[in-house]
Amino acid sequence: MQPLPRAVFAGRLLRVRTEGGLEGALQRLSHPHHVAVSPLEGTRWTSFWLPFTRALSAGDVPQEDGLFRYPFLCRASDDRYILVSTDSDHVQALLKRTGIAGHVDAPRVHVDRATRELVFPPADSQGNSPGRKYILGAVYGAVEGYARALRNVSFFGDDIAEAAIFRHALEQISVTRLTLRDPSTDRELISLNTTGGLDFHFKGAKHLNAIDNLTAFFRTNGYIEWRVGRAWHSL
Repeated sequence: MQPLPRAVFAGRLLRVRTEGGLEGALQRLSHPHHVAVSPLEGTRWTSFWLPFTRALSAGDVPQEDGLFRYPFLCRASDDRYILVSTDSDHVQALLKRTGIAGHVDAPRVHVDRATRELVFPPADSQGNSPGRKYILGAVYGAVEGYARALRNVSFFGDDIAEAAIFRHALEQISVTRLTLRDPSTDRELISLNTTGGLDFHFKGAKHLNAIDNLTAFFRTNGYIEWRVGRAWHSL
């Protein structure tokens, strides 16, 4: 198998409502589209290269057998997944190829509440503030009350939660996407939006494990919800 590129991977959080999940859908692919899924050493992630008979992006070059192959990273947890490739459109192409595109749910991700609680960490049961768990590297938001004069804003910086101008602006915006960095390494971890769309620059096993810790933090704090019947729940 080809080595995975150190590149930006983009995709989404999703839940698959079919027997066997994503793994079963990949196993049902027939030659020449059979996929060999391999575990990534030191992580709970897997990787694979999915072949297509046509190019998914302009300028893509076929391999010697005439097929176009694209890399994917996957993190499974029961029927929920993080699925990414070097272009988010490749993820949708995979879902269509495997026949599960109509059996996939997107979560609701409370990036607005997560942002506010990262900027102003809530106190614990003893009244102590735990401090900020992650660094805000970028925030994108929608602005209300200014009509067409101002609709969207974005903030970038080394630690924008420390900027007074951002803290003041936060009162007037609804956050739609955020980018988080690891405070222990000061490296960017992931960018995430309200429907589970995400991207990150793949840097290896430690990076994927750090993303696992971040998504666990989001689940524990109820920032990620999935629809069960007519209601939304943290799972």
